[in-house]
Amino acid sequence: MHIESVASHPFVAGLRDDDLAFLASVAEARGYESGVAVFTAGEPAEHFYLIDEGRVVLELLARDRHVPMTIQSLRDGDVLGVSWLFEPYRWEFTARATRFVTAFEIPAEPVRRRMRQDPVFGNEMLWRFSKLFASRLHATRRRLLDYLPVA
Repeated sequence: MHIESVASHPFVAGLRDDDLAFLASVAEARGYESGVAVFTAGEPAEHFYLIDEGRVVLELLARDRHVPMTIQSLRDGDVLGVSWLFEPYRWEFTARATRFVTAFEIPAEPVRRRMRQDPVFGNEMLWRFSKLFASRLHATRRRLLDYLPVA
């Protein structure tokens, strides 16, 4: 994959050139039609995705509901997938394309290996992904509050 393609994504802005080259070397371009699940809750989390274009919703199926609850909507320039970073490496949400999506799929294992071998890269990735964790946690909390009954 061309380094310029991956390097143009906002999530990787400011990374060292060798880190960008590494990510570009393991990235694969993917496309997902509207309605298709990029991944499903409970499946192994073996990748993360840099969304180039399109829309994806993160869905959660509550135990007492038959229709998934949309937790967050992601679009161009967003990152999809944080569960690959920590064990048990399983998706917590289902991610579904709502508009045709093009994304760079980044495999987890080589990234985790490089993070262990290169503490500067590891720290930078942890910092960037911790912002995503916080964002997903806040989005989940807001959506769940919307579903609570009013007293």
